Amino acid sequence: MKKKILAVTMIVLIIGCKRKNQSNVNFSHLQNMEDVSDTIELTKEAKVRVYCTGELKPDWANVSREYIGQDDDIEVFFRQADNNIKKIIFKESDKKGDTLVAEIDQVKCIQHYDKVLEKYVAFITIPRKLVLNKTRPDSSFEFDIAIGDNDDGIKQKAKLCWAGHKDPLFEGRLASRIVITDHDSVSQDQRVAIAKKITHPATDLAVFPRYLIGNLVAGQVNDVDDLSGFFRTGWDNDNIYLLLEIKDSEQRKFRNEILAKDDNFVDRGWIEDLKGKKIWQMNLIQSKPGGGALKNQYCDTLLSLVPGKYVVKYSTDESHAWNAWDAPAPKKKFWGITVSSK
Repeated sequence: MKKKILAVTMIVLIIGCKRKNQSNVNFSHLQNMEDVSDTIELTKEAKVRVYCTGELKPDWANVSREYIGQDDDIEVFFRQADNNIKKIIFKESDKKGDTLVAEIDQVKCIQHYDKVLEKYVAFITIPRKLVLNKTRPDSSFEFDIAIGDNDDGIKQKAKLCWAGHKDPLFEGRLASRIVITDHDSVSQDQRVAIAKKITHPATDLAVFPRYLIGNLVAGQVNDVDDLSGFFRTGWDNDNIYLLLEIKDSEQRKFRNEILAKDDNFVDRGWIEDLKGKKIWQMNLIQSKPGGGALKNQYCDTLLSLVPGKYVVKYSTDESHAWNAWDAPAPKKKFWGITVSSK
C-alpha cells in the first residue's frame, strides 16, 4: 500500500514539475459558466498553434460573412463582349481626402463625398469596346449596380441593388440591361435602363432619366437619408457613362484593427502576457464557420511568440456550451481552446 501511495505521489510530482515549464494547454469540453486559465512557458522563440472554438454574439451571428470587413462601396456588374460577367468594386471612402479617383480593368471612377449634403457623387466611365462588339444604336448588354453602406467601420449594414433581388456579387447571372440608343424613348421595364447619346457627359447626364437603386439584398435600411441612391446613364462613340448620387449620412471605411480588437464572442479564448495584456484573442478576422448554428465559429492559426510565460484563458456564458447546446452543435466534438508549440 505504501509503495502505491509513493508511486502516485511521484507521478503527481513529475506532472507538477512538467507543468512548470509546459508549452501546451488543452481545454476541450467546456460547459456553461466556466472560466479557466493555465500558463505556458517558452524557453525560445517558437511558432505556437492556437485552435479555438467559440460562440458569436447575437448581433454578429446573423451577419453574412461576405459583408464583414467591407467598406462603403459602389459595385458595377456587366456582361463583357467576350460573354463573361465582370464585377468591379469601387470603395467609396478614402482616408486621404474626400475625392477618390480609381481605375480598375479600364473602368474609371471619380467620386466625391459632400459632407454638407451627406452624399456621394460618382462618375463612372466604361469603354464601349468592353461590352459591345458592334457600335450600332439600340444594342444592349446585361448590367446591374449595387451600393453598400458601412456605418461602424466593421461591416456593411446594408446593400442595395438596382434591378436584382439577390446580391449580384455572389450570383452567377444578371437579369437587367442597359440599352444604347440615339432617341428619347424611356423604358417602362424596371430591369432596362436607357442610355441616350450625349455630347457633354458632365452636363448632359444631369438631366437624363434616373433609375432608383432600391432593391434591398442584404441587411436593413432604417432611413433613406442614410442609404439610398440612383444613377443616370448615357453614351458616346467611345464610352458608356454612369452618374450616381448616393445618400449616406456617414462616410466610413472598414478598419481591420477595429474588428481585431472588438469583442465579438460570448464564449471565447485568448492569450495574455504576465502583465495581463492580450496578445491574441478569437476574432472575426480569423474565425470560420464551425458547422451547426451560424454562431459556432473556430480559429486555427499560428502565432510567433518570443521566450517567456503566457496565460491561456477561456470563458463561457450561461448558455450554448458542451452538452448544453441551445442551437445546433458544432460539427467537431470540441468546445474550448488548445495551444501547442511547434
